[in-house]
Amino acid sequence: TYTDTSDLPNASSRTISFTVNDGTTDSAIATKLVSVDSVNDSPVNAVPAAQSVDQNSALTFSAGNGNLISVSDVDSGGGVEQVTLTAAHGVVTLPGTSGLTFLVGSGTGDATMTFTGTLADINAALNGLVYTPTPGYHGAGSIQITTNDQGLTGSGGAKTATDTIAITVNSISPVVTNVDALTANGTYKVGDTVSVVVTFDQAVTVDTTGGTPTLLLETGAVDRNATYISGSGTNTLTFRYTVQAGDSSADLDVASSAALALNGGVITNASSDAAVLTLPAVGGAHSMGGQHDIVVDGIAPTVATVSVPANGTYATGQNLDFTVNYGENVVVDTTGGTPRIAVTLGTGGTVYASYLAGSGTSALTFRLTVASGQLDSNGVSVASTLDLHGGTVRDVAGNDAVTTLNSVASTTGVLVDAVAPSAVAVIAADPTPTAGNAVHFTVTFSENVTGVDVSDFVLSGTGTAAGQIASVTQVDGHTYSVVVNNVTGDGQLGLDLKASGTGIADTAGNAIAGGLAGQRYVIDHTAPVVLGVSAPAGGDYNAGKVLDFTVSLSENTVIDTTRGTPRLVLDVGGQTVYADYMSGSGTTALTFRYIVAAGQNDANGIAVTALQANGGTMRDSAGNAFDVSLHGVADTRAVTVDTTPPTAVGIARVDASPTSGSAASYTVTFAEGVTGVDAGDFALTRTGSATGIIGGVTQVDARTYTVLVTGLGGSGQIGLTLNASGTGIADRAGNPLAAGASGDPYEVRSIVHLTTQPAPAPVPVPGPAPLAPAPSAPLITLTALDSAPGVDAPTLNPPGNGAGFSPDAVGRNPFNADPLSAGSLSFALLAPEGRMGLVEVGSAGSIGLQAMPEIGSFSARAGEVVSIALPASLFRASDREATVTVEVRLANGRPLPPWLKFDPVTGTLTGKPPQGMSQKLQIEVSARDNKGNRASSHLDLNVKASADSRAGLEHADTLARGGGSHADPLAGLLQAAAAQPAGKPALAAQFDQFGRPAQQAANAALLRHLQMSRQPQTPAQAQAEPEHQPEQA
Repeated sequence: TYTDTSDLPNASSRTISFTVNDGTTDSAIATKLVSVDSVNDSPVNAVPAAQSVDQNSALTFSAGNGNLISVSDVDSGGGVEQVTLTAAHGVVTLPGTSGLTFLVGSGTGDATMTFTGTLADINAALNGLVYTPTPGYHGAGSIQITTNDQGLTGSGGAKTATDTIAITVNSISPVVTNVDALTANGTYKVGDTVSVVVTFDQAVTVDTTGGTPTLLLETGAVDRNATYISGSGTNTLTFRYTVQAGDSSADLDVASSAALALNGGVITNASSDAAVLTLPAVGGAHSMGGQHDIVVDGIAPTVATVSVPANGTYATGQNLDFTVNYGENVVVDTTGGTPRIAVTLGTGGTVYASYLAGSGTSALTFRLTVASGQLDSNGVSVASTLDLHGGTVRDVAGNDAVTTLNSVASTTGVLVDAVAPSAVAVIAADPTPTAGNAVHFTVTFSENVTGVDVSDFVLSGTGTAAGQIASVTQVDGHTYSVVVNNVTGDGQLGLDLKASGTGIADTAGNAIAGGLAGQRYVIDHTAPVVLGVSAPAGGDYNAGKVLDFTVSLSENTVIDTTRGTPRLVLDVGGQTVYADYMSGSGTTALTFRYIVAAGQNDANGIAVTALQANGGTMRDSAGNAFDVSLHGVADTRAVTVDTTPPTAVGIARVDASPTSGSAASYTVTFAEGVTGVDAGDFALTRTGSATGIIGGVTQVDARTYTVLVTGLGGSGQIGLTLNASGTGIADRAGNPLAAGASGDPYEVRSIVHLTTQPAPAPVPVPGPAPLAPAPSAPLITLTALDSAPGVDAPTLNPPGNGAGFSPDAVGRNPFNADPLSAGSLSFALLAPEGRMGLVEVGSAGSIGLQAMPEIGSFSARAGEVVSIALPASLFRASDREATVTVEVRLANGRPLPPWLKFDPVTGTLTGKPPQGMSQKLQIEVSARDNKGNRASSHLDLNVKASADSRAGLEHADTLARGGGSHADPLAGLLQAAAAQPAGKPALAAQFDQFGRPAQQAANAALLRHLQMSRQPQTPAQAQAEPEHQPEQA
């Protein structure tokens, strides 16, 4: 057998030689080749036995302490192995980490750490390892070590070894040793207090800053807390419990061993170790229940039942005894007064059954002795509570008894009769007023009686009302019904009980005392009649208008529309219509309403002809049918109906046509008198270049108006049209105008004086070279002004994050807008005839407001000035009087970037892109007229970065900090305005810049722009353009 004992064998082959000897001679030598393979061995963890450490202390594992943790591996060969340490209920810290590499944790205060190193470095780090329990924790803890040799030597792969060191963390916190009571044994009622003492094994300090500790006691349905009151600094803490209603315990004790709660407070020893709150076992030798007999009785005695006297009628001097049965024995103390029970008799009076006997038992007797005059024929009523009346009723513990009387037996059969009967009421049983020939009365007595007949009653009344007592019928023991028939006349009719000699008596034989006057009926046999009919106010009423009529009656009348609705019959222009009943039932005034329908007309006044029930009923409160004859109908001749809308019957010229004057008039005639006619109701029609406006409207009479047209000019026709809708014109009845109308137009011929003069040369405008030819000037009025202060300057920076120019300022004063004023510009101009700029108004070739679809694409280089001239006639408006507002923004709706400005005077976008910028801007130029029409066009500006991007970024940063040349755009505008000529020189300069040559240049620029936009580009041109010819983009 060949054995290799090396843990790190040489893996090369070995030759084994052997011979055989037969006892005499050796054999020839034989050899055998043997190869040795290395096999990996598992590492070994050396760990100490179970350890212990005090709470809030640290445990060190070292050779010096005899509890060293170490790792060995016979075939490690100095290689790197991996160790994982895991602490339960604490953390571990290595004394050093030299030569270690951490995969998990850091080696300091880790609940788990994993590191690698040689065995020498690992064992050096483990010698002095410290285990620190979780602060305040005591109980079982541990350290687990797992070593992995990572398969260092030989076959078999990685080997691991895992071991655990058990650690006991000893408690040093205060512990409760006993729960006792300072209060003596006995029974305690509501409001009494019990003091409980909790004893610790050492002195403790109680900090109630955050809350007060409590001790939960077992007190029946609801457990109560005893609250800490004293003892801090000693080993005994005192808690106080106050008995509350409903508390009950036969042997008071804590609710459980966990009954002590801090509630935010703190209980610690002198070393600030938190106390252990666990209490001794409930009922044990060290518990309050095991050491004392404290009974808690917080339940007040309550009444279980109340027995009552036997059923029967009790007369004067007889006793009614009531027994109140409590759920436990009670003691009655009558020193301050005698308890009693209130008894309500049928007469409404209250008498008392006073306490008689039963103290010390659970049954108390109360007695009522019937006195003369007392009566209850329906059964006496017992109060719901016991009236102590100065006395007391308590249980043995001293709890006041609950005075509520529960489960009181029925007393409906317990009657008292010590009073003579009387008549309580004589009631009219039928509705009143009445038109019937019979009525009923109900007579009620205070108790059951007999001997009631017709002879006991008499009739009383007023007016002509009369009748005859026909019969008396008993309803029950104390109620009778009396019938009176043959009722006639009008007035009041009543039934009275005679005061004597009736023979009426109660069941006890008491004769009735006195009579009684009964209620009276109102007898009414006369029907209601119409006293008058009021009509609507005089005037013209058109379709949809309401005509209300009020019918006044002689008495209150009730209307029933179940089977039909009463109505007034009306004659409207020979047509029969109806005003239906609306309201007034139960009063003397009935309202009827008719709503005028389209197509109805009555110029002579409507008429009220009749009143019809139409299936409904109209009766007074007695039931008499209504007399529909009409009386006192108001005069309705002024109540006219007009539902025909007015029309214009003619619009006629007043002045001669053709005309070269500046004004002309029309006469507008309507079919009837109208109101609400004003200039807004008319419109002008034009042909050619004829111009004019509606100057005013003058009323001639109710049907006739004169319309003045002023500002006539140009050549062509101008006519007047009455709008078909929305005019506000109506006749006296309020019918609106039904249709429009048109008059014959005037032929307008203007006198024109022509002069010929050479066109002045345009004045050059300084600034960067535009990428496209500059447009013609904006549409402004050229006015010669002397240089003077107070010029109405353009308005800058209106709301909306843009800069704008007021139309008034543009129209009256020469100005040069600051081309770098704001990120978004808008201006509104009233364009004079014959001028041309960004907006061409009065364009014959356009409808509404139109725009050139696309302006084009432009290129610029960052850091270099760029100027883009928008083409002339970019927008065209067909209305010569249109006011057009132009606005320039980015296509996404945001303002232009700060470096790019729009000059509305020159129609030019100008700016200098920051160095380093490389971006494509999409810009929208939009226009909106005063009628809400909108049109827009777009252009693209492609900015490419220059080579020196760093310089560009620095320049952009300077501008952002306010160090650029555009920091004060308003100052630049004022300086530019101050440099302009004033007065006549200003007028000459404007003609030079914006006159006929500028118009011709604008037209040429537009033509060239259109040609360029239609020319195809070769790829080479497209690439070369931004690099060599950006101004031609």
